[in-house]
Amino acid sequence: MKINLLNFFKGFFIGIGNIIPGVSGGTLAVSFDLFDKIISAINNLTVNFRKNFLFLLPIGLGAGAGILIFSSIVNWALIHYPFPTNMFFIGLVSGSVPLIYKKSGVSDIKASHVCVTLIFFLTTVYISSLTLNDSLSNNMTRASVAMSIKLFVGGIISAASMVIPGISGSFMLVILGLYNLVLNTVSSISSIVVKPSYDLIIHLISVLVPFCIGSLVGVLSISKIIEYILKKIQSYTYFAILGLMLGSIFSIFKDPATYAAHGSIGFIPSITAFILFAIGLLISLKTTNTE
Repeated sequence: MKINLLNFFKGFFIGIGNIIPGVSGGTLAVSFDLFDKIISAINNLTVNFRKNFLFLLPIGLGAGAGILIFSSIVNWALIHYPFPTNMFFIGLVSGSVPLIYKKSGVSDIKASHVCVTLIFFLTTVYISSLTLNDSLSNNMTRASVAMSIKLFVGGIISAASMVIPGISGSFMLVILGLYNLVLNTVSSISSIVVKPSYDLIIHLISVLVPFCIGSLVGVLSISKIIEYILKKIQSYTYFAILGLMLGSIFSIFKDPATYAAHGSIGFIPSITAFILFAIGLLISLKTTNTE
Protein backbone atom coordinates (compact mmCIF):
# COMPACT_ATOMS: atom_id res chain seq x y z
CA MET A 1 0.00 0.00 0.00
CA LYS A 2 2.85 2.37 0.87
CA ILE A 3 4.61 1.65 -2.44
CA ASN A 4 1.37 2.10 -4.41
CA LEU A 5 0.69 5.44 -2.70
CA LEU A 6 4.24 6.58 -3.40
CA ASN A 7 3.92 5.54 -7.05
CA PHE A 8 0.65 7.45 -7.27
CA PHE A 9 2.35 10.67 -6.17
CA LYS A 10 5.28 10.00 -8.51
CA GLY A 11 2.79 9.56 -11.34
CA PHE A 12 1.06 12.74 -10.19
CA PHE A 13 4.23 14.78 -10.75
CA ILE A 14 4.93 12.99 -14.03
CA GLY A 15 1.44 13.96 -15.21
CA ILE A 16 1.97 17.59 -14.24
CA GLY A 17 5.36 17.60 -15.98
CA ASN A 18 3.79 16.30 -19.18
CA ILE A 19 1.64 19.44 -19.32
CA ILE A 20 4.61 21.81 -19.41
CA PRO A 21 6.37 22.40 -22.75
CA GLY A 22 10.08 21.80 -22.22
CA VAL A 23 9.61 19.41 -19.29
CA SER A 24 9.84 15.71 -20.11
CA GLY A 25 7.59 13.19 -18.41
CA GLY A 26 10.14 10.52 -19.30
CA THR A 27 12.83 12.50 -17.51
CA LEU A 28 10.68 12.72 -14.39
CA ALA A 29 10.05 8.97 -14.61
CA VAL A 30 13.83 8.50 -14.60
CA SER A 31 14.12 10.96 -11.70
CA PHE A 32 11.70 8.84 -9.67
CA ASP A 33 13.44 5.56 -10.61
CA LEU A 34 10.38 4.37 -12.54
CA PHE A 35 11.49 4.64 -16.16
CA ASP A 36 12.88 1.17 -16.87
CA LYS A 37 10.22 -0.43 -14.63
CA ILE A 38 7.39 1.24 -16.56
CA ILE A 39 8.92 0.23 -19.90
CA SER A 40 9.28 -3.37 -18.75
CA ALA A 41 5.74 -3.50 -17.32
CA ILE A 42 4.21 -2.13 -20.54
CA ASN A 43 6.11 -4.55 -22.76
CA ASN A 44 5.31 -7.56 -20.53
CA LEU A 45 1.72 -6.64 -19.73
CA THR A 46 0.32 -9.80 -21.31
CA VAL A 47 3.01 -12.04 -19.81
CA ASN A 48 2.13 -11.29 -16.18
CA PHE A 49 -0.96 -9.14 -16.50
CA ARG A 50 -1.99 -8.88 -12.84
CA LYS A 51 1.45 -7.93 -11.52
CA ASN A 52 2.27 -5.42 -14.27
CA PHE A 53 -1.23 -3.92 -14.34
CA LEU A 54 -1.25 -3.38 -10.57
CA PHE A 55 2.18 -1.72 -10.85
CA LEU A 56 1.09 0.60 -13.68
CA LEU A 57 -2.35 1.41 -12.22
CA PRO A 58 -1.35 3.82 -9.40
CA ILE A 59 1.19 5.53 -11.69
CA GLY A 60 -1.41 5.94 -14.44
CA LEU A 61 -4.06 7.17 -12.01
CA GLY A 62 -1.59 9.64 -10.52
CA ALA A 63 -0.56 10.93 -13.94
CA GLY A 64 -4.20 11.29 -14.99
CA ALA A 65 -5.05 13.12 -11.78
CA GLY A 66 -2.07 15.43 -12.21
CA ILE A 67 -3.08 16.29 -15.76
CA LEU A 68 -6.78 16.81 -14.96
CA ILE A 69 -6.30 18.77 -11.74
CA PHE A 70 -3.33 20.89 -12.79
CA SER A 71 -3.94 21.52 -16.50
CA SER A 72 -5.49 24.92 -15.72
CA ILE A 73 -3.27 25.66 -12.71
CA VAL A 74 0.00 24.91 -14.51
CA ASN A 75 -1.13 26.95 -17.52
CA TRP A 76 -1.80 29.88 -15.17
CA ALA A 77 1.49 29.42 -13.29
CA LEU A 78 3.50 29.28 -16.52
CA ILE A 79 1.89 32.51 -17.72
CA HIS A 80 2.33 34.45 -14.45
CA TYR A 81 5.27 32.74 -12.72
CA PRO A 82 7.18 30.75 -15.37
CA PHE A 83 10.59 30.97 -13.71
CA PRO A 84 9.67 29.54 -10.27
CA THR A 85 7.43 26.92 -11.90
CA ASN A 86 10.17 25.70 -14.23
CA MET A 87 12.76 25.78 -11.44
CA PHE A 88 10.70 23.30 -9.43
CA PHE A 89 10.77 20.80 -12.30
CA ILE A 90 14.45 21.46 -12.95
CA GLY A 91 15.03 20.51 -9.31
CA LEU A 92 13.14 17.25 -9.83
CA VAL A 93 15.28 16.45 -12.86
CA SER A 94 18.61 17.48 -11.31
CA GLY A 95 18.15 15.22 -8.31
CA SER A 96 18.17 12.14 -10.54
CA VAL A 97 21.66 12.63 -12.02
CA PRO A 98 23.36 10.36 -9.41
CA LEU A 99 20.74 7.69 -10.13
CA ILE A 100 21.41 7.82 -13.88
CA TYR A 101 25.14 7.30 -13.34
CA LYS A 102 24.46 4.43 -10.94
CA LYS A 103 22.11 2.70 -13.39
CA SER A 104 24.64 2.97 -16.20
CA GLY A 105 26.79 0.43 -14.33
CA VAL A 106 29.97 2.29 -15.35
CA SER A 107 32.86 2.65 -12.91
CA ASP A 108 35.20 4.51 -15.29
CA ILE A 109 33.72 7.01 -17.73
CA LYS A 110 35.16 6.63 -21.24
CA ALA A 111 35.46 9.26 -23.96
CA SER A 112 32.75 7.39 -25.90
CA HIS A 113 30.33 7.87 -22.98
CA VAL A 114 31.03 11.61 -22.99
CA CYS A 115 30.51 11.76 -26.77
CA VAL A 116 27.13 10.00 -26.51
CA THR A 117 26.03 12.41 -23.77
CA LEU A 118 27.15 15.40 -25.84
CA ILE A 119 25.39 14.18 -29.01
CA PHE A 120 22.06 13.72 -27.25
CA PHE A 121 22.48 16.99 -25.36
CA LEU A 122 22.92 18.88 -28.63
CA THR A 123 20.01 16.97 -30.20
CA THR A 124 17.67 18.13 -27.43
CA VAL A 125 18.91 21.71 -27.70
CA TYR A 126 18.31 21.63 -31.46
CA ILE A 127 14.76 20.29 -31.09
CA SER A 128 13.96 23.03 -28.57
CA SER A 129 15.17 25.68 -31.04
CA LEU A 130 12.72 24.64 -33.77
CA THR A 131 10.18 27.21 -34.88
CA LEU A 132 6.94 26.85 -32.98
CA ASN A 133 3.53 26.73 -34.57
CA ASP A 134 0.74 26.90 -32.03
CA SER A 135 -1.75 29.08 -33.89
CA LEU A 136 -4.46 26.44 -34.13
CA SER A 137 -7.88 27.71 -33.11
CA ASN A 138 -9.03 26.67 -29.64
CA ASN A 139 -12.71 26.94 -30.57
CA MET A 140 -13.03 23.89 -32.79
CA THR A 141 -16.26 22.10 -31.88
CA ARG A 142 -16.03 19.22 -34.33
CA ALA A 143 -12.89 17.72 -35.79
CA SER A 144 -12.76 17.03 -39.49
CA VAL A 145 -11.27 13.80 -40.82
CA ALA A 146 -8.02 15.64 -41.54
CA MET A 147 -7.91 17.06 -38.02
CA SER A 148 -8.68 13.63 -36.52
CA ILE A 149 -5.72 12.21 -38.43
CA LYS A 150 -3.52 15.07 -37.25
CA LEU A 151 -4.62 14.49 -33.65
CA PHE A 152 -3.94 10.76 -34.01
CA VAL A 153 -0.44 11.37 -35.42
CA GLY A 154 0.14 14.09 -32.83
CA GLY A 155 -0.80 11.61 -30.11
CA ILE A 156 1.74 9.11 -31.43
CA ILE A 157 4.54 11.67 -31.63
CA SER A 158 3.83 13.37 -28.30
CA ALA A 159 3.38 10.09 -26.39
CA ALA A 160 6.57 8.65 -27.86
CA SER A 161 8.34 11.88 -26.90
CA MET A 162 6.91 11.74 -23.37
CA VAL A 163 8.39 8.27 -22.92
CA ILE A 164 11.85 9.35 -24.09
CA PRO A 165 13.71 11.18 -21.28
CA GLY A 166 14.70 14.73 -22.17
CA ILE A 167 12.17 15.16 -24.97
CA SER A 168 9.03 17.07 -24.02
CA GLY A 169 5.80 15.63 -25.41
CA SER A 170 4.04 18.93 -24.72
CA PHE A 171 6.73 20.78 -26.66
CA MET A 172 6.16 18.47 -29.63
CA LEU A 173 2.46 19.34 -29.46
CA VAL A 174 3.41 23.02 -29.58
CA ILE A 175 5.51 22.39 -32.70
CA LEU A 176 2.61 20.49 -34.29
CA GLY A 177 0.19 23.30 -33.44
CA LEU A 178 -1.93 21.11 -31.15
CA TYR A 179 -0.87 22.16 -27.65
CA ASN A 180 -3.50 24.81 -26.91
CA LEU A 181 -6.27 22.69 -28.38
CA VAL A 182 -5.41 19.59 -26.33
CA LEU A 183 -4.65 21.49 -23.08
CA ASN A 184 -7.83 23.57 -23.25
CA THR A 185 -9.89 20.49 -24.11
CA VAL A 186 -8.52 18.61 -21.08
CA SER A 187 -9.11 21.70 -18.92
CA SER A 188 -12.77 21.80 -20.00
CA ILE A 189 -13.51 18.23 -18.83
CA SER A 190 -14.58 19.50 -15.41
CA SER A 191 -17.12 21.77 -17.11
CA ILE A 192 -19.21 18.73 -18.08
CA VAL A 193 -19.94 18.03 -14.41
CA VAL A 194 -20.74 21.65 -13.61
CA LYS A 195 -22.65 22.48 -16.79
CA PRO A 196 -23.29 19.58 -19.20
CA SER A 197 -23.34 20.59 -22.85
CA TYR A 198 -23.92 18.50 -25.97
CA ASP A 199 -21.50 20.61 -28.02
CA LEU A 200 -18.83 20.30 -25.31
CA ILE A 201 -19.23 16.53 -25.15
CA ILE A 202 -18.90 16.26 -28.95
CA HIS A 203 -15.85 18.51 -28.81
CA LEU A 204 -14.20 16.36 -26.11
CA ILE A 205 -14.89 13.15 -28.02
CA SER A 206 -13.73 14.50 -31.38
CA VAL A 207 -10.44 15.78 -29.91
CA LEU A 208 -9.52 13.33 -27.17
CA VAL A 209 -10.51 10.00 -28.78
CA PRO A 210 -8.13 10.18 -31.79
CA PHE A 211 -5.44 11.82 -29.64
CA CYS A 212 -5.64 9.16 -26.90
CA ILE A 213 -5.63 6.29 -29.41
CA GLY A 214 -2.54 7.78 -31.04
CA SER A 215 -0.92 8.22 -27.62
CA LEU A 216 -1.49 4.55 -26.81
CA VAL A 217 0.09 3.50 -30.12
CA GLY A 218 3.05 5.82 -29.48
CA VAL A 219 3.72 4.48 -25.97
CA LEU A 220 3.46 0.82 -26.99
CA SER A 221 5.70 1.21 -30.03
CA ILE A 222 8.47 3.29 -28.49
CA SER A 223 8.59 1.25 -25.27
CA LYS A 224 9.55 -1.87 -27.25
CA ILE A 225 12.43 -0.01 -28.87
CA ILE A 226 13.67 1.47 -25.60
CA GLU A 227 13.59 -1.86 -23.77
CA TYR A 228 15.61 -3.47 -26.57
CA ILE A 229 18.22 -0.72 -26.43
CA LEU A 230 18.44 -0.90 -22.63
CA LYS A 231 19.19 -4.63 -22.84
CA LYS A 232 21.77 -4.35 -25.61
CA ILE A 233 23.71 -1.22 -24.64
CA GLN A 234 22.74 -0.30 -21.08
CA SER A 235 25.63 2.00 -20.19
CA TYR A 236 25.43 4.05 -23.39
CA THR A 237 21.65 4.24 -23.15
CA TYR A 238 21.81 5.86 -19.72
CA PHE A 239 24.54 8.27 -20.81
CA ALA A 240 22.27 9.18 -23.75
CA ILE A 241 19.42 9.74 -21.27
CA LEU A 242 21.75 11.96 -19.23
CA GLY A 243 22.46 14.04 -22.35
CA LEU A 244 18.73 14.36 -23.07
CA MET A 245 18.06 15.44 -19.49
CA LEU A 246 20.85 18.05 -19.45
CA GLY A 247 19.64 19.30 -22.82
CA SER A 248 16.10 19.75 -21.52
CA ILE A 249 17.37 21.73 -18.51
CA PHE A 250 19.46 23.96 -20.79
CA SER A 251 16.50 24.45 -23.14
CA ILE A 252 14.28 25.65 -20.29
CA PHE A 253 16.93 28.12 -19.11
CA LYS A 254 17.55 29.56 -22.56
CA ASP A 255 13.84 29.91 -23.39
CA PRO A 256 12.81 33.60 -23.11
CA ALA A 257 9.35 32.45 -21.97
CA THR A 258 10.94 31.22 -18.73
CA TYR A 259 11.67 34.80 -17.75
CA ALA A 260 8.70 36.43 -19.46
CA ALA A 261 6.42 37.22 -16.51
CA HIS A 262 6.36 40.84 -15.37
CA GLY A 263 9.24 41.78 -17.67
CA SER A 264 12.05 40.75 -15.30
CA ILE A 265 12.80 38.47 -12.38
CA GLY A 266 12.62 40.30 -9.05
CA PHE A 267 14.09 39.39 -5.69
CA ILE A 268 11.00 37.60 -4.32
CA PRO A 269 10.42 35.48 -7.46
CA SER A 270 14.13 34.56 -7.44
CA ILE A 271 13.99 33.43 -3.80
CA THR A 272 10.76 31.54 -4.49
CA ALA A 273 12.35 29.87 -7.52
CA PHE A 274 15.38 28.82 -5.46
CA ILE A 275 13.14 27.37 -2.72
CA LEU A 276 11.03 25.48 -5.28
CA PHE A 277 14.19 24.18 -6.96
CA ALA A 278 15.43 22.90 -3.57
CA ILE A 279 12.05 21.26 -2.86
CA GLY A 280 12.05 19.57 -6.26
CA LEU A 281 15.66 18.43 -5.74
CA LEU A 282 14.88 16.96 -2.30
CA ILE A 283 11.74 15.20 -3.59
CA SER A 284 13.77 13.62 -6.40
CA LEU A 285 16.65 12.57 -4.15
CA LYS A 286 14.25 11.17 -1.53
CA THR A 287 12.01 9.20 -3.90
CA THR A 288 14.92 7.67 -5.85
CA ASN A 289 16.38 6.31 -2.61
CA THR A 290 13.21 4.75 -1.21
CA GLU A 291 13.32 1.47 -3.12
